[in-house]
Amino acid sequence: MDLLQSILLGIIQGISEFLPISSDGHLVLFEHLLGFSGGTLAFNVTLHAGTLLSVLFFYYKDLLKMIDWRFIRIGVVSSLPTAIIGLLMKKYFDFEHTSLYVVALFFSLSGLALYFAHRKINWLASDEINLENVLHQITVKKALWIGVAQGLAVLPGLSRSGSTIATALIFS
Repeated sequence: MDLLQSILLGIIQGISEFLPISSDGHLVLFEHLLGFSGGTLAFNVTLHAGTLLSVLFFYYKDLLKMIDWRFIRIGVVSSLPTAIIGLLMKKYFDFEHTSLYVVALFFSLSGLALYFAHRKINWLASDEINLENVLHQITVKKALWIGVAQGLAVLPGLSRSGSTIATALIFS
């Protein structure tokens, strides 16, 4: 993969990471559409690391205000299933040869998860749903389920943020 292709995929990653869509799925989609080759799991992890560093750089003050022991505990608990699923699936997962049919299937599943989460929001009174209430309602058990949803989002097309948001709202 040449420098221009890497920059273009980095831009796609940067834009799609902050939306409840799958940045991995969109990387696979654009690699296929543009005829790029050589997009490896290591390359895509590097793109995600760049996104994480930019978030930490720009939002570190806000993040520091949010951190308390409960937040840290819930974050660690929800990260455990994510790490386990990621490590278990790593040997079966070949990012470079992901089928567009697989990506389309997981795009659809992400859309369905967000649809059902949206339905739940509409079902509840609108003044009952706010981010602070949802965060304070997250128990260790709910954090584990959120971690499972995020762990499954290693599959390209299944949105990490979408599945995490949907799971948190469905269990709230």
